[in-house]
Amino acid sequence: MDNRSFSSKKILLTTGILGMLLPFILTIGTQFFECKELQNAISTYYHTNMRDFFVGILFAMGITFFCYNGYDKYDKIASWFASISIICIAIFPTNNESTCLFGLKLNISNTSSYLHNISATTLFITLAVMCLFLFTKSTPNPTEEKKVRNKIYKSCGIIIFASLIFLAIYMNTNILRLQFGHWKPVFLFESIMLLAFGFAWIV
Repeated sequence: MDNRSFSSKKILLTTGILGMLLPFILTIGTQFFECKELQNAISTYYHTNMRDFFVGILFAMGITFFCYNGYDKYDKIASWFASISIICIAIFPTNNESTCLFGLKLNISNTSSYLHNISATTLFITLAVMCLFLFTKSTPNPTEEKKVRNKIYKSCGIIIFASLIFLAIYMNTNILRLQFGHWKPVFLFESIMLLAFGFAWIV
């Protein structure tokens, strides 16, 4: 393994770790600015003092995905989809305001919020597809280690898809939003999806 290969693997590993740590970095970071309340969604932290961290980490992940070649053209296409989606999430913020703005209140258009939601949905669908159909590719006679890894990839992909389905139902059902809104389910399941994909990516 040459230095370039080693460096590439370190960058990919760092990207996976950043994705997994993003929810924790944002929530812990706001504690230093007396913003104790958990926000409704990860994207809502754009409207807190952690905005620069939120955007910076997303751009770092987006650039890594764009540069990732994978093993065939399908890996590359999926990586481009993920890259564009991540960068759009950063560029087009949600209008779901934070409970602790600290003078950072912005007038976010409905168009920006719509593009943000489309990009987030596209991202998580892409990540699920990568786990279920791309990471699991193997030779006709995979090793036992590869079979174990494939089980991990499939489990992570199923977790992401199941989380997406729950969020779709939750966001479109007023009763569920009234009953469970105080649990911050959007933030919770977004975090679960990031953890699932980050774990699969590292594996």
